[in-house]
Amino acid sequence: MPPTGSVLFAKDDRVAIDAAVASEPFKQKGLAETVMTEVNVMIVAPGLDALREGQEA
Repeated sequence: MPPTGSVLFAKDDRVAIDAAVASEPFKQKGLAETVMTEVNVMIVAPGLDALREGQEA
C-alpha cells in the first residue's frame, strides 16, 4: 500500500463500499484515513467500459 495514497475504482452501492472500507484492517487499527470521491465517468480507456454510469459490470 502506498504511504501517501491510492485509488480504488468501485461500482457498487455506496453502503456496500463504505462497509468494505470500514472492515479494512488498516482502517480498523487507525493506520489509514479514507476520502471517498464519487465521479460520473464519461470517457474511459478500452476495457474499462463497465466504469461508465449506467453500464453493467
